[in-house]
Amino acid sequence: MVARSVSSEDMSMVVITVSSEDTSMVVRSVSSKDTSMVAISVTSEDTSMFARSLSSENTFMVTTSVSSEVTSMIAISVLSGDTSMVAINVSAEDTSMLKRSVSSEDPSMVARSVSSDDTSMVVRSVSSEDTSMVARSVS
Repeated sequence: MVARSVSSEDMSMVVITVSSEDTSMVVRSVSSKDTSMVAISVTSEDTSMFARSLSSENTFMVTTSVSSEVTSMIAISVLSGDTSMVAINVSAEDTSMLKRSVSSEDPSMVARSVSSDDTSMVVRSVSSEDTSMVARSVS
């Protein structure tokens, strides 16, 4: 099931691509006055659930790419007033749950790498007004 909702005064480009044999649910919501570009690509044989919500007046680019045979749940929430770039890349056969929350006013750079066959839960929170790049990679 693929759902898209774009509210008024939105100038962003929203792209969803779901390839063959995919049973996952993909949900996208973009609020008003959002000029960011948002893209989600889900490859074949993926049973994960993805949710993306962008608040008003955001100007970031947010990208999520998940390869085949991933069963983890990935959620990204980006608050208004944040100019950082947030990216999550999860490779095949990963069962971890990843959660990222970035609010405004934090100047730091945060990175996390978790090796393959990791079943742990990883949580990262960055406080207000963040202009940094935040990245997480699970190999």
